[in-house]
Amino acid sequence: MSIRVVYDTMLFLQAAVQPIRVHRSFQAVREGLVTLCLSAELLAEVHDVLIRQKIREKFSTLTPDNVTSFVTEVAAMATIFDQVPNLFTWPADPDDDHVVHVLKAL
Repeated sequence: MSIRVVYDTMLFLQAAVQPIRVHRSFQAVREGLVTLCLSAELLAEVHDVLIRQKIREKFSTLTPDNVTSFVTEVAAMATIFDQVPNLFTWPADPDDDHVVHVLKAL
């Protein structure tokens, strides 16, 4: 059984904007060295961030088609948890609670 990992949205952004340069974190998932674990909420956040106008203006590679392909590829590689319990809140950054919740679900 491989190690289970939960990636923050910034790792997804980095991997999406540099498709030529393979991000080692995602290469580990592709090679089966780690199992990427996501919640539906985290996957939705990744999509939302990648289609934001401000982000797309900064990174021309984030076309609607590229974003859809990237998110579809990520979802196909990952184990997705549909129901993730809300067990913890980090007061300094409650917007990232869903990332911590996936970790707790493991």
